[in-house]
Amino acid sequence: MNLESFEKYNSQLPYSYAFGAFVTIELLKNRPQDVLCVFIDKKFQNQEVLNSILSFCKNEKIPVKWDQKTINKIRAKENCLIIGVFLKKIYPVDGKRQVLLKNIQDEGTLGTIIRSIRGFEFNQLVLIDSQIDFFHPHVIRASMGSFFSVSISIYHSLNAYKQDFNNQPIYFCHKNGLLSLNQMEKDLTPLSLYFNENSFNENKNSIQINDQCSLENNINIVLFHFYSS
Repeated sequence: MNLESFEKYNSQLPYSYAFGAFVTIELLKNRPQDVLCVFIDKKFQNQEVLNSILSFCKNEKIPVKWDQKTINKIRAKENCLIIGVFLKKIYPVDGKRQVLLKNIQDEGTLGTIIRSIRGFEFNQLVLIDSQIDFFHPHVIRASMGSFFSVSISIYHSLNAYKQDFNNQPIYFCHKNGLLSLNQMEKDLTPLSLYFNENSFNENKNSIQINDQCSLENNINIVLFHFYSS
């Protein structure tokens, strides 16, 4: 790939961007095999962080570019002085504990949820019937780089997911859920937690969540319960 021809992000590109030093370091630490190059603005002044990034790049033979013209073209904000460029590569879920989201549309919300999934050590995300571009730099940045530690799969329906994970018990997390969190064993494994605000089936295993809380907060509450085991 021509390292001189990067464009402002759009969903059709085969690559995406990690904007910011911290997010780029997370990319380098967790997905070095996917990194195409790192752009560094000459105005970046944190020498310790700069040395760390340069060391990562040297060890992994990742090109470093000081191309101000390209940086100005592709960055989202003027104060973004480090940009990691990486190939869009999907790492499908394979773990025993998974979070399922139905039809999520907001990039910032998705990034925040990914950060929680990593923080509570689930690290497995399934998107059901979602058109969102989860490689969008807004998702990457909102996740604070946690994106690079989380496996993600996409399914067009819950039934399609069940075909691949037919032994995975699914618990519906909904305001009308039949079980309280206190009734749930904390070390339950395998486990799929399905968050879908628009659909509920009383015949399914279900966990009651607070309809006054945001989706992000409810996910934090539920994941904390199982994390604290």
